[in-house]
Amino acid sequence: MEPAEIEFLAENELIEIVPNFHHGPMHLLCGTFGPFEPAIQMQVPLWLALALRTKQRCRITPPDWLSVESLAELKEREESEQLFTPVSSPHFREIASLLLQHAPEDVPHSERIRGLIKDIWDLRMSKLRLSFQLFLNSDAASARLTHLTRMEIYTMRAFLTKSLDQVFKLRHSDKTVPAQAAEQVAASNARTRRAAAAAAAASAASSSRGGAAGSSGVSQ
Repeated sequence: MEPAEIEFLAENELIEIVPNFHHGPMHLLCGTFGPFEPAIQMQVPLWLALALRTKQRCRITPPDWLSVESLAELKEREESEQLFTPVSSPHFREIASLLLQHAPEDVPHSERIRGLIKDIWDLRMSKLRLSFQLFLNSDAASARLTHLTRMEIYTMRAFLTKSLDQVFKLRHSDKTVPAQAAEQVAASNARTRRAAAAAAAASAASSSRGGAAGSSGVSQ
């Protein structure tokens, strides 16, 4: 799944708006929304909220988790816990990016929130790189990570699959070499695995700085 596809899914998340116009129910493929009445809060898909906001037809109410207090708490948990912590939305970065890009005036303390989102993303990317490096340096056949978002998986997927492919080839070669050369090849393969892990971590660091291309607004 590409960043644009992940952002498309994020835009289908429901968000609250306060319209300033009268309109009957809108019958859309994703459901029926409305009627729209001025000053009456309601929920619509994020893409519709952004379209209405662009035309000055509504005000967007940010989700509860998109506040300085909630994000500061999440950042503190990420810093204190070794494992990934659950996030309030699987698309937290994409939703925050879209709101900060298209409706920053509707997000209180938008610049502070922009910085917290970036800090949380960087912390989680750091954990992800460390987890992958430990896995590649081990002899484990599999590993399990929980509470990852789709965008985080996309960011690291290419580097991890290439590294795993190389490790598989190295482990397979250990079984086919003559017995008298096994120890020498194993040592060489261990050095290669460490180099592959370091290269994957460096490449991942470069990718996370670039960010997932479809959600670059947070880090601007």
